[in-house]
Amino acid sequence: MRINEAAGLRVDDLDLANCVIYVRRGIVEGVEQSTKTENEERIIDIDPKLAELLHHHLADRKSGRVFQASNGAPIHAGNLRRRVLHPLLAKLGIPREAFTLTATHA
Repeated sequence: MRINEAAGLRVDDLDLANCVIYVRRGIVEGVEQSTKTENEERIIDIDPKLAELLHHHLADRKSGRVFQASNGAPIHAGNLRRRVLHPLLAKLGIPREAFTLTATHA
């Protein structure tokens, strides 16, 4: 998953019971954009541990962005890396070096 796609995730894009993420959009320069083509929309299987961490991250939220600023705006890709991805990787025992994420344009 591209970092801009992770920034664009909404709660309803997650099916944590089945360990699935639906990629439908991304955030490019602070603006939400759908994928360019239907073929770019995809389903990503995730590890059950990640699904559990995402469940705890969301708490009781049923809508909105998965990763958002305090005002509900999209989180910046760099902040997503530092505040969310890196702590999740640490909790899962996965070295950061295993991931090379860059912001890409949708």
